[in-house]
Amino acid sequence: MATQPLRMPMRRRYQPEVQPIPYHALPFIRGPRSLNERPHYWHLPPASDYDSAYKMGAEFAVHLAQFLRANPDEAGSNLLGQIAKTIDYKDKHRRGYHIGFFTHLERLLANAPPDHQCLYEALDEQLEREQKEAAALEGGDL
Repeated sequence: MATQPLRMPMRRRYQPEVQPIPYHALPFIRGPRSLNERPHYWHLPPASDYDSAYKMGAEFAVHLAQFLRANPDEAGSNLLGQIAKTIDYKDKHRRGYHIGFFTHLERLLANAPPDHQCLYEALDEQLEREQKEAAALEGGDL
């Protein structure tokens, strides 16, 4: 099965305008297409490789955190529970997504950036640190 290279979703602030932005605006949620259909909370294509999917999953964690920051009334709605329930943990072609997602959510919870710091910049800094650490391990510098 041929897979397409992964494209990062557009980064958003999820700031409510006149009406709050719905949760299905998140790039990994497919909203209902009809009145009889429920949303799919983890709708992703198969990944071409684990590392790309891992990075995309971390990006999705930041999207969720940014969405909740901008829409605090959504916190406590069990959105994360719905996401976790929808994930197919046995699907090896999408495994990197959820590992990157939950790993970065844990980092966000443990080291929550202040409200004034952009979550996307914090993610970029984290990924850069990990890349340097991986390169150092490969080169035997640690």
